[in-house]
This record gives sequence, C-alpha cells and structure tokens, in this order.
Amino acid sequence: MTPTQRNSGLVVATLIGCALLSGGADGAEWKHITAAAGLPGARVQFVQRDGDAVWVGTLDGLAMFRGGKASTVVTGEAVWDMLPMGGKRYWLGTGNGILLLEGTKTARSLAGYSVGRLARFGEDGAWAVADRADRTELFEYVDGEWRPAEHFAREVVTDLFQTRDGKVWALLEANGLVAADPGVPPAQWQRHLEGINVASFCEDTRGRIWCGTWGRGIRAYDGEKWERVLKKEDATITTIREDGNGHIWAATNAHGLWEFDGTQWHNHLRKEGSINVLEAPGDGRIYVSSQSVCDLRVWTGKEWRTLLEAPAMFRDVVVGPGDRLWAGNTVTGLYVQQ
Repeated sequence: MTPTQRNSGLVVATLIGCALLSGGADGAEWKHITAAAGLPGARVQFVQRDGDAVWVGTLDGLAMFRGGKASTVVTGEAVWDMLPMGGKRYWLGTGNGILLLEGTKTARSLAGYSVGRLARFGEDGAWAVADRADRTELFEYVDGEWRPAEHFAREVVTDLFQTRDGKVWALLEANGLVAADPGVPPAQWQRHLEGINVASFCEDTRGRIWCGTWGRGIRAYDGEKWERVLKKEDATITTIREDGNGHIWAATNAHGLWEFDGTQWHNHLRKEGSINVLEAPGDGRIYVSSQSVCDLRVWTGKEWRTLLEAPAMFRDVVVGPGDRLWAGNTVTGLYVQQ
C-alpha cells in the first residue's frame, strides 16, 4: 500500500477520553487531548486556525478539529505545514513530500523530500521549501505540477513569508532575502540585506518589515531604507511579533526576550536563555514558553503569569474559536483552554 492510498480517507472521532486539568496561577481549566481523542500523535509541530476549524500537525500525522469533533486526516508520517488554497483544497508539507488534500482525497508530490514550509504565490500558485539528502530546494506549483523554481536555482531558500500586498519574501541562506512579487517578472524582484543571514521575519500593522538575524540584531524596513534597530544583541533572533499595542517582541536563542515600546528595548526572561515559543494574537497579550521553563505563560503588562504547567516545551499556541487558546506541546500533545 502506498502512502497516498493509506492516507486517502478521514477517520472521525468525537472528543472523548480527554483529561480535564487545572492550569497554572490563573486557575483556568484545560482539556488535554491525546491520541485517544483523535490526535494522531503527541509530538505537536504546529497548530493553525482556519475559520472555525483548528488544524494540528504532529510527527505522526494531521488532525482537524471542528465543532467538538476531531478528524484524523493523515496518519503515519510527520506533517510540518498546512496551506489553505480556497474551498476544500489544502497543500500539506510532510516528511515525504507534499500532499494535496481535496475533501477526503489526497495526492502526493515530491516524494522523498521533506517539505517544511509552504506559501501561496499569486492566485493559484504556491511555493515549497523542500529538503533531500544534503540539499535544500525551492519548488513552485505551476500548470498543475511542482517543479524547481528556476530563479532560485543557485540560491538556498531557508524560509518563506507572505506580506499583505501578496509578495512572498524568500529568506536566503547567509544572503539576505528577496521580495518576490507575483505581478512582475523575476528579474525585477528586489533583493534586500545581501550578505546577512536572516533568521526571522515580521510585518507590523503599519507595513514595516522587521528581520531578525543570526548574531547581528534586528533590521527594520520602512519601504525605503533599512535601519539596524537592535544593535547590542549577538544571539540569533528566532521569532518577531507585534502585540496589538504597537510593541515589537523578539525571541532569542540565548538571551531571553526583547520588547520594543517604540522608543527603547527592554529585556525579559534573560536568565531562561532560549525562548521556544513567542506568539502575539494582536490583542496585547504575549505568550511564551522557554527551553528552561517549559510552562506556557502570558504577559500581563507587569509580570509573567503561568497559564499551563508542562514537563516539556510548547511548540505553538493560537487563539481558536470562542477565543479559547490551543497549545501544542512537543511531547505531551494538545491542550485547549476551557
């Protein structure tokens, strides 16, 4: 049986057998969801909201939760990313290529590649960062098939981010990034920060671009010029988010967390070292989990308050339907705030 045949159906399960547990200092209750309630595996890699549904990718498959029910979409393989394409069409990045999910059917492309990042490019196109053996390649979906992106044949693309204007920013290994505009020829795409290794990316509500680097602080772009705005940080900036109050937050792999209030930078949780999760849903709240303190915490504006205690790091946290938090853990599965 091929992997595509094995994953061609949906297995539906109700949310039964879930453990209800108390959280941290706020006393909130959380539902702990494991394989007994429809999660393919406990090692969560991403949690993503899509309308009234929440998708959870794990090292053992993909589940979709909607209206109190879990649908196991893929089993037996790692699912790293999910890209909605409209209607009931989704591209899934897996440890064995790309799956096109249409209703209850799947079709596989790029078998043998591990696809960790997908981005929409134009109306019906898509890009994928794929790894195999000792090389990383960028593929594009054109005329019904995935093929190598010729414009990046001599580049190593490490990540993809899409901005509100439809451009896809391709992060290049040790050589800045390219702003790819689907409306113009590739020869006219703009290159930025050449010679710099960019590790993270964020577009704020004003349209400014923020890029975290490997050991060279943070650069901000106002549409005309780049400015180095965090100069004294020599750790890698792994994640950048805006909090809804206009503050910029940046996670590092060694020196905790930075907050920019529009005037100056403030450091948080420095002694904890590497911040594994930094998420900001845009309502002023900030959620973190670090490698040394795995608990999920929220910033109150004055202090960090524990929401959920856990023995292992969290991977992702999103606000789902009903404004409830969904938190995916690297070892212990999924938690849904009640």
